[in-house]
Amino acid sequence: MRTIEIDEQVYRWLESLAAPFVDTPNSVLRTVAGFEGETTGEEVPRRPSKMCKSPLVTPQAAFREPILRVLAKLGHTALRPQVLNKVGKMVREQLTPSDCLKDSAGVACWQAAVVREAYAMRAEGLLDCTRVGQTENWRLTIEGVGMTYGM
Repeated sequence: MRTIEIDEQVYRWLESLAAPFVDTPNSVLRTVAGFEGETTGEEVPRRPSKMCKSPLVTPQAAFREPILRVLAKLGHTALRPQVLNKVGKMVREQLTPSDCLKDSAGVACWQAAVVREAYAMRAEGLLDCTRVGQTENWRLTIEGVGMTYGM
């Protein structure tokens, strides 16, 4: 493990993204970066795949509306795998071949983009994410529910 110094503002931001008594600064950063699982010891975390940065991949922001629609249909809360499954079915016809490429951990580019967008929504106060076992529960905040009106 390496040690880094961060200022108070960055620390408070990390703290706002963390589930109390569950997340560490490292686990929050790993989630925001789209890394799966936890590292131990001197293990080097895997980097997001370069193929997912291709201009042929659907932009992350394009998944916001599908996430909102899926959560609205599911009563504003659902487990992350359930949201990923339903978003995948919703956008299947719009996905490019590059979106469907998988990294070494078996995560498709579109799935990584959905997770990154969910964390962007969390940072904007539209979504709450809480750890449930090995996954997360995604829940729309009041502001997030407001975004679903008129969809």
